[in-house]
Amino acid sequence: MLTQEDVHILFNYNPYTGILTRRINVIGGKPIGSVVGTPGGKGHLRVTIDGVLYLVHRIIWLYEHGKWPKELIDHKNRNPVDNRLENLRECTYAQNNQNTPPRNGHKGVSKHGKQWSARIKINGKDEYIGFYKTPEEAALKYNIRAKEEYGEFAWLNE
Repeated sequence: MLTQEDVHILFNYNPYTGILTRRINVIGGKPIGSVVGTPGGKGHLRVTIDGVLYLVHRIIWLYEHGKWPKELIDHKNRNPVDNRLENLRECTYAQNNQNTPPRNGHKGVSKHGKQWSARIKINGKDEYIGFYKTPEEAALKYNIRAKEEYGEFAWLNE
């Protein structure tokens, strides 16, 4: 397992740009100063070190905070390659799931006949908030509950 000392030897990090660069050139490796990371399946940058695949934002967390995150690192602006320190925050799986946009329409809102329902997932269970005349009203009620439960991690409908 990498330590903060290891990543300080291997990399330089600019917290204002979010860019991690190489400090050393391992034989056959990429040149000193080159940007670290290639996009993975969900767009997060990743790098292999000694045969182990790491997510770059997790290495940055270790680089800056001296410890691995307990669970996940969330990108506040939902851009998986924006690794500026101000854009990264430690979070739980539930908080990370909240910071995702809806697939379509308003998050937590669906149509039921002539009414619109609002619901939210809390601790893995659906909580029904209520039925409303318009999708906007249901979205507003969702926003209130999401903010209560998830605070700064809540994705709020516009």
